[in-house]
Formats: sequence, structure tokens, C-alpha cells
Amino acid sequence: PPDGKPQPPQEHAVWRAFCTQAGVRYRLLWAKRLCTVGLELVGAHSEGRCAELAAVNPSCSDVFDYQEATPPACRCVQVGTTCQAQATADSELEANVFIRVHVPGMTAA
Repeated sequence: PPDGKPQPPQEHAVWRAFCTQAGVRYRLLWAKRLCTVGLELVGAHSEGRCAELAAVNPSCSDVFDYQEATPPACRCVQVGTTCQAQATADSELEANVFIRVHVPGMTAA
């Protein structure tokens, strides 16, 4: 606006829903590594989306890996197995292993 003041909020319902989403929290476990095996999760184009897909899949444990590539690769470690993290061969691509973080009192997928 010409006077430099922001406009009043628009689309109240959209922003209310957006701001109340808990999301899925996660942290880096191992940088520049990928698990040797994992369950492929299709449709993740970011680490955050990969965390969300892993959170809603009952076959997935809290550990997942994500590699920026074309197409991106998102995999989770299946319940009852462990991640054997190996260094990635291609140092140009981001590839990391993450673990979901559970915060008491917060609900996430």
C-alpha cells in the first residue's frame, strides 16, 4: 500500500488452519549419509515432507533419510530394523539421515 502499512488479514480460515498445524519435528542424525536399506516413500520434495510421510506410515520407525536428487529420494527405516548409515558416494548431493522428535503435549501425524 502507498502509506506503507500492511493490509488487514485475508483468508482468515486458511491462516487459522495453517497456524494451528503442529507439523512433524525432526533433527539431523547423520549428515552426508544414507541408510543402506529403507522403505521408499513417494511424493516428498523436502525433508519436512519426508518426515510427514514417515510419520503417517505405520511401517516406518522414527528414522528416515532424504536425498536431494532428481527425483528426490525419501525412505524410512521400517519398524523393528535399524539404519546402517553409510557415507554417500556423491558429495555434491545433500543426503542425510534424520530422526523424528516427539514433544510431550504436541500431537503430530
